[in-house]
Amino acid sequence: MCDLLTLGASLGVAKPAALTCVACACVCVALMAHATWVDVACRRIPRADCWLIAVLGAMVQLVGGGAAALGQGIAFAALTVCCSLALNAVLGERDDGVPGIGAGDIRCMGALSIAGGPFASWGFAACFVIAAVWGTVRSLIRRSRRGALRDAMRSEAMPFAPFLMVWMVMDAVLGTAAALRLAAGTM
Repeated sequence: MCDLLTLGASLGVAKPAALTCVACACVCVALMAHATWVDVACRRIPRADCWLIAVLGAMVQLVGGGAAALGQGIAFAALTVCCSLALNAVLGERDDGVPGIGAGDIRCMGALSIAGGPFASWGFAACFVIAAVWGTVRSLIRRSRRGALRDAMRSEAMPFAPFLMVWMVMDAVLGTAAALRLAAGTM
């Protein structure tokens, strides 16, 4: 992240704008790390973390990319949330009565979409590809006949925030770098 400040200064971005983008992105990554820790430990994502990621991510987009970048993030957030809710309606609940995609996961995907602006789809793709690979490996391990790893993975539920963290990191890197370039007029 510190290299982004140097990048911003070398591109001619006003120092306060560069500092704002980098600081907001760093705080967003820290908030997502906290949300990941809570999700792994308690299977929930704190609302406050999601709202703060959305607000700070919106600031990065407005400062660096303007209203157009923020609008793209909001549009992707609406698409992501609507598709997730539709998927839950079609697939129904798991055996334990919980929807396939939890409300916290959906809320977090909306926040990450806003924070990512025009690059949210890249984070979304990386997140879901890694989650699909892990889910496949996990499923194969759980189907094995024996082993300590299999016993540790008996639960059907899988916290999704670790995969959303990949999305957050991509948003922070791509979104902040792009916002700095847009602010400098080099993009």
